[in-house]
Amino acid sequence: MDGLESVPEWVGDGRAAALFGSPELIRAALLPEHVGEFDAAFDAALSAARRTLRLDQLRSTLQVWRRVALLTRENTEAARRAELGL
Repeated sequence: MDGLESVPEWVGDGRAAALFGSPELIRAALLPEHVGEFDAAFDAALSAARRTLRLDQLRSTLQVWRRVALLTRENTEAARRAELGL
């Protein structure tokens, strides 16, 4: 274990993964105000993967941001109001 907590499974994860299967698709679905946070989180997860040779943090980061992308698609105003703090 690398000391990172995994993100709990959520009922919408399968749908989010089907819609946003790549970092490019996730980023394209986000509101402009969330793109910088996504970029920073993705870069940090890639750096961790390079350093540890584990993909846990990268998978977890993408899962969380797929959820944000799905929220954005389904309820843009709720996504806009959300303070992500991710």
